[in-house]
Amino acid sequence: MATFRVGVTASYYNADGGFIDGGMDLTPLENDPDIELVRVRKVPVLEPSDVRDLDALFIREVELYNETSVHPNHRLTHLARFGVGYDNIKVDVCNAHGVALTTTPDASRRPMAVATLTFLLALASRLKEKETCARMGAPGFQLGPQLIGVGFVGRTLGIVGLGNIGREVVRLAKVFDLNFVGYDPYVNNDVFEELGVERVDLETLFKNSDFISLNCALTDETRYMINMDYLCLMKPTAYLINISRGPVVKQADVVKILQDERIAGAALDVFDPEPPSSDDPVFKLDKDKVILTPHVIGFTDQIVSGICAAATTSILAVKHGEVPKDLVNSSIVENADWTAKLERYGAGQFLD
Repeated sequence: MATFRVGVTASYYNADGGFIDGGMDLTPLENDPDIELVRVRKVPVLEPSDVRDLDALFIREVELYNETSVHPNHRLTHLARFGVGYDNIKVDVCNAHGVALTTTPDASRRPMAVATLTFLLALASRLKEKETCARMGAPGFQLGPQLIGVGFVGRTLGIVGLGNIGREVVRLAKVFDLNFVGYDPYVNNDVFEELGVERVDLETLFKNSDFISLNCALTDETRYMINMDYLCLMKPTAYLINISRGPVVKQADVVKILQDERIAGAALDVFDPEPPSSDDPVFKLDKDKVILTPHVIGFTDQIVSGICAAATTSILAVKHGEVPKDLVNSSIVENADWTAKLERYGAGQFLD
């Protein structure tokens, strides 16, 4: 029977065959009689044999899709990315071979902004240090009053990347009466003005901020954009937060600046490489002043269900011959190969 075949990459599953992310619900796909779900084998880089018989692929950030992944039959039409980062997917390869790439910005915006604030609040209150004191018992309670946190009123939050998540961080953080500075060369001035964020260059941002949050995408321009030259400009009382991608910063430089206690602390949800090796120097940093989470700080029941719903909606749109929301490569709508496949789907014509 001819079907619209949707692949699900192996990184979604745990050892027992269930979904690793709580809240994953593919029922809308499972209940469609014209859709066949296929579990794709576990590989670091998708190969042509993995995508040969697929019309769409539900993909995470773990697997790579690049020039070696393309199958000559050009059947693959859609990569539905779970989340918003897509540095594991070669967009130019998608464009060249008639593949649409979608992400899930609406579902990610609020949870990831809240995750940024979670780090911000934990660092400012010196939460980990205070917990350590509490666990010491009576001696710790005597030390506790010495652990004075940082108030927000009049302090400056610098945001690198005023995209979907960065803007939501500002909206949510307004209640703290912070000042905001931002760096994003791709965002118009009216966005800065609307948000009440002062537009500055990176040097000024790192010099003047009490908290710095990295919320930019990983691109050729942002890879290792933050290095020792900028980190050295930070105030000794300042904190660094990274929930974007590990390679946005030179991790060795972050480790060095923290080892030398030249800044007050940091919170890192992403690493380079990822996952780090067990002997990575990042794990030897002061546990009370450096918060580390395994690229899941924003994972809640709502983000998982929301992302899953958005991705399945995009897949169903393509299956029905419609242009999906949240296209990364919007020029694909002018690709003759892609539009021909979309027309075939819209007519209910699927391949065996």
